[in-house]
Amino acid sequence: MKLWLDDLREPPHPDWEWCRTPEEFTLMLAEYWNTVTEVSLDHDLGLPEPQNGYRVLCWIEEQVVEHNRPQCFGINIHTANPVAHAKMWMVLQHLDAFKVQKARNEQQYVDTK
Repeated sequence: MKLWLDDLREPPHPDWEWCRTPEEFTLMLAEYWNTVTEVSLDHDLGLPEPQNGYRVLCWIEEQVVEHNRPQCFGINIHTANPVAHAKMWMVLQHLDAFKVQKARNEQQYVDTK
């Protein structure tokens, strides 16, 4: 399953599930976490702050880092807002660094057995 978060732009292909609000997106992702293969996030959703793609990405980060949920899906950012894109990119960088460190820690644990 692929999830698309955008209030205006349609997904690039019919096989994407179109979510127009952060609430709809997080409910879908929470329910189908283990079967989602890719997500794509817009930032500006035409809703009052803080309802935007950045907050959704922070929620994903929280699920992975604090709740130890494995992130097995790709994350794309398709926002046209360059400032928001940079901010969201930083969250992706943190997620990647966390996953690398976690893998190293798990390997060290295996190596000490």
